[in-house]
Amino acid sequence: MNDKDLKDLKDSIKVPKALDKTVAKALEKGRKTNRLKKRNKVLRKCAIVAGLTIGTTLGAVVINPDLVNAIPSAKKVFEGFNTTLFGEPTKKFEEAAKVIGQSKTNKSGTITLDEAIFDDNILMLGVTVESNFLKGYEGKNEGDFFYLEPMIYIDGKEINSIGTSVRKISDNKGAIVIECNIAELNIGENANIEVKIPSIERGFKNIKGKWNFNFNLNKEASKRIKLDKKIHIKDSQLIVDELVISKLSNTLLLKGKDNFNDSVINKEQFIVKDNNNKYFRAKLFDGNWQNSGEFHGKLQIKGDLSNSEYIELLTMENQTIIEDINGFKYAILKTTGEENGQYEKEIISRKPTKEELKDGYGLDNVTYCLNIDKKKEFKPLKELIGSKIKVNSTEVITIKDIILNENSTKVIFQSKGMYDYKNLSKMIILDENMNDLARREGQKSAAIEDEEKGLYSMTLDKVDENKKYKIAIPIINDIDISKPKWSMVINLK
Repeated sequence: MNDKDLKDLKDSIKVPKALDKTVAKALEKGRKTNRLKKRNKVLRKCAIVAGLTIGTTLGAVVINPDLVNAIPSAKKVFEGFNTTLFGEPTKKFEEAAKVIGQSKTNKSGTITLDEAIFDDNILMLGVTVESNFLKGYEGKNEGDFFYLEPMIYIDGKEINSIGTSVRKISDNKGAIVIECNIAELNIGENANIEVKIPSIERGFKNIKGKWNFNFNLNKEASKRIKLDKKIHIKDSQLIVDELVISKLSNTLLLKGKDNFNDSVINKEQFIVKDNNNKYFRAKLFDGNWQNSGEFHGKLQIKGDLSNSEYIELLTMENQTIIEDINGFKYAILKTTGEENGQYEKEIISRKPTKEELKDGYGLDNVTYCLNIDKKKEFKPLKELIGSKIKVNSTEVITIKDIILNENSTKVIFQSKGMYDYKNLSKMIILDENMNDLARREGQKSAAIEDEEKGLYSMTLDKVDENKKYKIAIPIINDIDISKPKWSMVINLK
């Protein structure tokens, strides 16, 4: 099915007007992934986010860091992103970025490739886009301000593992950071990089152009460790082939045998800890399942491994406790209240608002399963700072700060245990009438504020400061890593 077929299908579906945007969003996601699938000869099961495309020039520009760092017009794209939009602090990326400073202009607009980061794990590009096509955006989510569909080549090899972060600068200008995981490529110390952009897009609309960039870039120091460690999980086999270590990211290259239709590997929740008993966030991504059952994938490990002698790879059951309500699964959310007070289960449900349907909400009801204190004590939002929410028998999450901005409410939490910060994306705020405020469709998920201190945040829309509230987050199962389903020790020295 091509792009025209997808658009025709969207136009042919007769649905209530309020639901039309839900259909459009679903088909738009299909269109974004449709082109990427055409480039692959095997079944892919991965989360690829549509990114940016930039085109080639006749010759490659050789980047001299001493020269380009003196270019006064070069933008600092990374430093313009806050943690909510980028997902984590940008300081280490700002420090690692090299100025490229190439700009291409045509009648459709100007695209500038401002900065780049390049090591054995990642290629990151900081780009600004200026075009009258961007004017008139009325959406609430900055991530939908525009998108660019990237075709990126390193030494002639096309890169498919791409993610993006977008922010709005002005009515006709935005910035985008494109991240490519390239750990499997084993590139030399210097590489030629081509980036091609054929259009600027928003929804089903786009403006065509030809923005082509071509340059050579030196790679930052990295380390590769060959492993070939094997483990059997039920009828599947997982082989940890290689570990790629760099300053900004780490990647375990995986392969093995697994069933695409009933994947064992994809259901695993991975944990990584080192000899210092320090835990690192790990995420399975870019999974590639062939019909023959062969599997290739990557496990990204965030954090600095330079002080680790070894790491241990373990798995555990899914953290979140789920309640089945009318055939749908919901996380159980525990509210603020007395830490050792009495709590009870309460299910609240309502019809989605017109605004929620317009934003793309697709269910008949908005439902929450609460673990709420019997006293039902509500407080002014700022008085909830310092509140503790016990999420299992041993772990407590503390509300460290609440920041009220002109259009948003940012809650900063502290976790000193094994709680997955991504659970905070399900946070809701309840007022005394049990009216709820939760993450909108397409709104940014929970973010890292300070990993070393265990600080994470979730940002929702603005609330009325004159009311009283509760905050609720998912509870989790007790975690006992002393008895993992399996584990694997990987020496780093």
